[in-house]
Amino acid sequence: MNIQTAHDTIQKSSSFLKITECKLRGNVSVHTVPETITLSTVYGFQKIACQIETPSKSFLGSINGCMSLSLNYSHDLNQPKDNANGKRKKRARDSSEEDAEFAVGRVERSGSDADNVSSATFSAAKVVIAAVLRLKGAGGENVVESWAVSLRKPGDYGNISVKNNQPAIVIGFRLSAGVAIPLSCFCAALSLCRDGIITTSTSKIDKAFHLPLTTQGSAAEENGQKSLLCLATVPSLTGPAK
Repeated sequence: MNIQTAHDTIQKSSSFLKITECKLRGNVSVHTVPETITLSTVYGFQKIACQIETPSKSFLGSINGCMSLSLNYSHDLNQPKDNANGKRKKRARDSSEEDAEFAVGRVERSGSDADNVSSATFSAAKVVIAAVLRLKGAGGENVVESWAVSLRKPGDYGNISVKNNQPAIVIGFRLSAGVAIPLSCFCAALSLCRDGIITTSTSKIDKAFHLPLTTQGSAAEENGQKSLLCLATVPSLTGPAK
């Protein structure tokens, strides 16, 4: 499918995807969305990308301070570019699983509320966090600037559990401004989470999730770019309580 047809297909779903503006810029189909969208909107965009056979060309990011979902026909995750010098960069040690284990372990030991969360739910949280920490930009950039995991009591911000008096695990992470994030990787990392939001504004976000920016991130925001803050609720899974 050519870029014009793909662009038109996405445009037909503008209302469903909450798209406010659609622009075709050469080989890039850019779709601007409101400052806050739900995870279901992102999943919906990627579903369409799969239907039109472009799952490796879809991206999430921010352009000129606005969040956008896009299709880039000039980039394909399935065809990585070789290093200009033909040399492979040495990979840094991956501590994602260890970091996830440590953070979730602290939540597990946090008190009586944690005793009402199943071991399966805690395990799911570890899987999601580890996957999120491995997210990279289209060019291999590190994109997670900061993150946190919190156990939210019934009635607390972020707890949207359908079960009465059920605490919920909420994962928050801040993604770098101006970096295109492969949507296939983003959706895969959060595949266990159905409820959550992505936003460029913290005005309506609980202060517990006002996650810090890196020095580079702060400089980008001073120049009009905006990072993305994502909050995802880990579903309450069946299994023995901790």
